[in-house]
Amino acid sequence: MTGMAEWRTLQRTMFCRDHEAFKGALAEVHGETLAWWGVSGDGKAVMELYRSPETGSWTLLRVEHDGTACALGGGESGANVFSSESDGR
Repeated sequence: MTGMAEWRTLQRTMFCRDHEAFKGALAEVHGETLAWWGVSGDGKAVMELYRSPETGSWTLLRVEHDGTACALGGGESGANVFSSESDGR
């Protein structure tokens, strides 16, 4: 199809563990704390963004209803573009 982006399926190793254990490890090892959370579009999970203001490191988690958290990504730098106010929802 002309003008349509090509969809690709990527296979990646995903790191998952108990949510509470994951939060503790992020705080202890990387100094990251919860900066933002929201409900996924499908309503099946909560997305959480952890970050360290000191180092700039960040981690994005998907937390399932059973308490399993999986890292979707992470990095060493970024910028805070969120305001300090909730959107009221």
